[in-house]
Amino acid sequence: MKKFLALGLSAIMATSLVGLVGCGDDKENTPNDNQPATTTPTAVVEGNYTTLTTENAATFDAALSSISPDKILGDMTSATWGVGASLYADLSISSYETANEYQKIDLDADVKLSVSAASEAEAETSVAGMNVKGAGKASLVVDSKETEYLPPDSQGETPDVYVTNVNASANAYIDNLSTYVDYTAQGVDDQETVNESGAMKFATMELLEMIFGGNAEEVVLMSATMEEAPVEGEETPVSPAEELLAVLQPYGITVAYDYSATTGLKLKVSVTEATLNALVDPGDESVVSIDKCTLDAYLVIDAQGMLSKVSVNADVKVTISEAGAVVQTVELSGIIVLDVGTVTVEIPETLATDPKYVLQQLS
Repeated sequence: MKKFLALGLSAIMATSLVGLVGCGDDKENTPNDNQPATTTPTAVVEGNYTTLTTENAATFDAALSSISPDKILGDMTSATWGVGASLYADLSISSYETANEYQKIDLDADVKLSVSAASEAEAETSVAGMNVKGAGKASLVVDSKETEYLPPDSQGETPDVYVTNVNASANAYIDNLSTYVDYTAQGVDDQETVNESGAMKFATMELLEMIFGGNAEEVVLMSATMEEAPVEGEETPVSPAEELLAVLQPYGITVAYDYSATTGLKLKVSVTEATLNALVDPGDESVVSIDKCTLDAYLVIDAQGMLSKVSVNADVKVTISEAGAVVQTVELSGIIVLDVGTVTVEIPETLATDPKYVLQQLS
């Protein structure tokens, strides 16, 4: 449980870091009159979108050609380069069969990350030449019930019921070479009481090596020196629009774009009910019903060619029936929002000397 909680939040924070080195309207929520209004990120990006087709493929390709892939996070070769990101996730996944057979997971996370080029004086305390600062919090709720299967000839026997209902939360910080995580978890896991808490620290480079398979430093350094690979021969360039249409159209996935030289480029990829119907094959005896499907992914690049936002908005409900009766309901809803830009990362000054954080090895 301890390692799962620690690595879970660290993985969320690493998602922001990987996005940085590898590459509608907000709503107000006022809890009560004594607290100021807060702004919750939104995954929906409003725009005047045009659906990509073969007829407007040239216009789409022209919009893409105005963007330099190796510059969407700025000039990473500059001694003064820096960028920040805010990652927000609010997800709910559930699978329901009966009152005694279901699984549900709720995840909330809010993470801020700042990465900048380190000076010569900061080289020894940096992560592969980068200053990395991060702070985040997450909560996880796991609620499930599973009933033991008994064969038809087991009359009179009472099946065992396994219940899990755990609430966990964690805070995490990245302070260059060190990553800190503290967590708590309470509830019931398979009839056993869960009441855990702890704090640990580990090397940030170990986390990256776990993600990149031991090549963390090479990946970080490569991202700062990206160059286009030379093209051999005289092959005819392939249109990006035609490639997208060839891959996505057969599955009913649509791509829409909104481009202006003064505002930049917005992309929207939408998965429809037709896509799910084409991908799901439950078997001859089952009937799948797509009750609702909103699954949109957005990417925004501003007028200066800088990545501004990546987000996903999902609201999907699927029911599976057998012999005319519903036997399972699966639901996925929530948002993931990565906003790129200037952020303020607040790290407690006492982290490095706080005795509650116990050094751990990830490998």
